[in-house]
Amino acid sequence: GSYAFDGSGLLSVTIPNSITVIPGHAFSQSPITMVTLPNTLTRIDGRAFWKCYSLSSVNFEEGLLTIGQHAIQYCNLGQVTLPNSLTSIGDAAFYGAHITSVVIGTGIETIGESAFTFNNGCESITIKAMNPPTLGNNAFDSTNNCQIYVPTISVDTYKSASGWSTYADRIQAIPTT
Repeated sequence: GSYAFDGSGLLSVTIPNSITVIPGHAFSQSPITMVTLPNTLTRIDGRAFWKCYSLSSVNFEEGLLTIGQHAIQYCNLGQVTLPNSLTSIGDAAFYGAHITSVVIGTGIETIGESAFTFNNGCESITIKAMNPPTLGNNAFDSTNNCQIYVPTISVDTYKSASGWSTYADRIQAIPTT
């Protein structure tokens, strides 16, 4: 991959348009701080940004369908917004990624095992999908016991859904602004 320093001294990477897949291990253990993804991207494969400890900014664009296993594990992300196009988040995809808040779009169907585990500073998890996605074990363990916000009409469905029931006491309606 090519690295470029922008004016602020951040080590940033811009993935060119027309790229549809970021292959496994593409940037693993690299010193990048910021990634700009194109709207042509459909997949981020396993361990693509694994152990990019300084990576604090990633824009996830509409069109992205899947994020692979361990893809963004051990990063330094902060706030994350995942697009409505995203259907699948792999096992341990955001494990230990220092997420403070995450918004998951309406299209999500599968959230893998330990997908968001060990985000101890997490303040909120919002899932916009009406139907509870299939949820892997321990997906939201060690996330500071933060609230999990879901669509108002789906609160009871989520609370009783397989896997989700573990987190029932944390599930509530998305606040209206």
